[in-house]
Amino acid sequence: LAGTLPKQKLKQDLRIEERSMHCKLSYCALFLRFFLLRLAQLSINNQAGVVNIMRTLMTPIVTVDLDILENNIQEMGQFAAANGVALRPHIKTHKSSKIAKMQLAHGATGITVATVREAEAMAAAGFDDIFIAYTVVGENKLEMLARLSETVRIGVAADSIYGVKMLSAVLGESDAEMDVMIEIDTGQHRCGVTSGADAVVLARLVEELPGLNFRGIMTHEGHSYGAQSPAEVEQIGRQAAATMRTIAAQLTDAGFPPSVVSMGSTPTAHIVGKEAGVTEIRPGNYVFHDRTQLALGSARLEQCALRVIAHVVSNPEPGRVVLDCGSKTLSSDLGKHGPGVKGYGLIIHKGRVLEEAVIERLSEEHGVVTLSPDSNLAIGDVVEVIPNHACVVANLAEMMAGVRKGRLADWIPVES
Repeated sequence: LAGTLPKQKLKQDLRIEERSMHCKLSYCALFLRFFLLRLAQLSINNQAGVVNIMRTLMTPIVTVDLDILENNIQEMGQFAAANGVALRPHIKTHKSSKIAKMQLAHGATGITVATVREAEAMAAAGFDDIFIAYTVVGENKLEMLARLSETVRIGVAADSIYGVKMLSAVLGESDAEMDVMIEIDTGQHRCGVTSGADAVVLARLVEELPGLNFRGIMTHEGHSYGAQSPAEVEQIGRQAAATMRTIAAQLTDAGFPPSVVSMGSTPTAHIVGKEAGVTEIRPGNYVFHDRTQLALGSARLEQCALRVIAHVVSNPEPGRVVLDCGSKTLSSDLGKHGPGVKGYGLIIHKGRVLEEAVIERLSEEHGVVTLSPDSNLAIGDVVEVIPNHACVVANLAEMMAGVRKGRLADWIPVES
């Protein structure tokens, strides 16, 4: 080769090869460094090796206090058992098989999901009794449901003749079966039939069509999130339970007694769980709680397990600071947040709630906060943010950091 190529060309080729090899080694070194960093983060030493979470991870960080999480799960399980109702928690809040297994360990009889993909992920993680609290439409989604129903118990909501017929049709000639829960509108005015007569029509159709089992009726009293006081939350819960009792009686009179009367929302869980005729509750947010639950009186500050850790990165003028958590972390969901809620989250600094601080607007990576001009919040300070809606924040995260006493203790993957 040396005899056939000019020396200058040979040297040039060797330099190119050298730079290429250097580049490859650099990439290898970078990958190795990243791998070792991740290994250090994932290796949990319960003795001397545990480091403070702020030295381990970069902000913004979605954290879950495991002690609070476990207490919340245990309390709801005890409540359901004490009142003789089944607990089928909604896992859309966390989308984590780790947390769902904790819920089963504390009395949950099965789980609720919002999407077919969530059902698929939980089935893959070993869960065998899954209710999809959603009216599923779409051939590909229905086909996936049919496949899942061959190996696990699948229940699904329905509120239309079209939906029920499609559920039966997709099962085809297979031996698989699906449980159907007729969705009732108890005041949210989203999905659900609005009368007992309509519920009877659907229950009769479910019983007539192959592959389907009429299991009962369900509702989501989500309009409780718009309540302006705990008294209004209670009123909404009781009225919704009364509607469910009435429709259950109409179904029974028509020859279709529901074996399950299921209600679901965290604000009303402790209300409807005590109501006569209700056999199942499906709260979800209770594992984390959030600013919404605080405003509604459904939770206390010390029950808020999910928090976003952020840095103050700018202080352009007195009365305005900027956090390094924006809409990609907190979401831009304002929604219905009860009385007196402003902004995109509740800020806590050094254990003190900054009532006067309002996260008034978000960019993708910036949270702009207005506060008192004489506030001592400064660049470099670390704050906690209790988000308005914990479910959306968890959904935006790929992984949540499980912490105990401010130290990294576990990783919680978000699986769907």
